[in-house]
Amino acid sequence: MEPIASPAAAEEVQDLDELALSLAATEISSPVQKQTPRYAQQTAAQSVQHYANQEQDIIRQSFQTGNYRLIQNLPNDLRANQIVEATSQHIDANITTTLKPAPHKRVSVA
Repeated sequence: MEPIASPAAAEEVQDLDELALSLAATEISSPVQKQTPRYAQQTAAQSVQHYANQEQDIIRQSFQTGNYRLIQNLPNDLRANQIVEATSQHIDANITTTLKPAPHKRVSVA
């Protein structure tokens, strides 16, 4: 290290050293803060609800051959965000629906 040229610069360096030591002491004495693990942190893709062309893509897919989206499943009113809302309602209905087990047939053993 080179010697410090002026007394004012030496005081500034000493002040910075004291500040660093006090910050280190504060970090040691403070309670441990829980941080969210990296895998549980929200990503940019999660923060955006849907991408801009999602409704266009759904309509286009409905008219293509070999599609999995049906024209009859499109809402009658085509307004902004109407298709996205209908799709999310359909997904929610599928998730919350409880399936009843199929009745078992009695099999006679001969």
